[in-house]
Amino acid sequence: MSFVEQLGLNADQMGLNIDLTRVLLNLGVAFVLGAFISYRPWRFLLGVSRPAREMVHAQILICVAGAIAVTVIGDSLARAFGLVGLGGFIRFRTGIRDPRDAAVFFVLIGLGMACGLGAIGIAVLCAVFAATVALILDFAVRGKERPYLRLTATTTDPLAAERVTRSAILNFPLTIKSTKIDQFEVRFEVENPKGIEASEIQAAIYTQAQGIVRTLECERLDTLKGAPA
Repeated sequence: MSFVEQLGLNADQMGLNIDLTRVLLNLGVAFVLGAFISYRPWRFLLGVSRPAREMVHAQILICVAGAIAVTVIGDSLARAFGLVGLGGFIRFRTGIRDPRDAAVFFVLIGLGMACGLGAIGIAVLCAVFAATVALILDFAVRGKERPYLRLTATTTDPLAAERVTRSAILNFPLTIKSTKIDQFEVRFEVENPKGIEASEIQAAIYTQAQGIVRTLECERLDTLKGAPA
């Protein structure tokens, strides 16, 4: 018995009447649609700040997760309640700061569920409509946004890390808005009007720090608390 046949037999034993080929197709479509909405490729042409990589990955995975959940639940009310109960154990340490990202999560959950149900046509149509709405909103703010970056460095010598990080930042056309120093962490919030790539800034800081900075996270923001929108 082949591996695919064995999977099908196990699914039948669990009471799941599924076509594995169809399931893989549905999950693949969920991945493609999730990636399209999450990356928002039109932003490269509009010159609007790109979504953070971590947020993009999370949004793609939530779309696929929606498809998987609907596939596993099927018509079983018991499995639905079980999945909700298991979801209650999940805790996220990182909050969603931008309400637009939360809205995109809801859109992608809906698209993933549509794919899981096999309603590919509806999923594609809804994805095109959602992308059109997002394109209109991005076009409306083109040239008006003020992108910001939050740089968080971990170190055993926060004063030295603050000094070298500040020096590296000032080598770019960036404006430091705030600085926070903790026992093992230094955080800078800077204005990035020219949209310099975060990877370029990180490389410069690592080069200048020479081991003082252990890790460095760079998060792209549209606004800062207390900063003008």
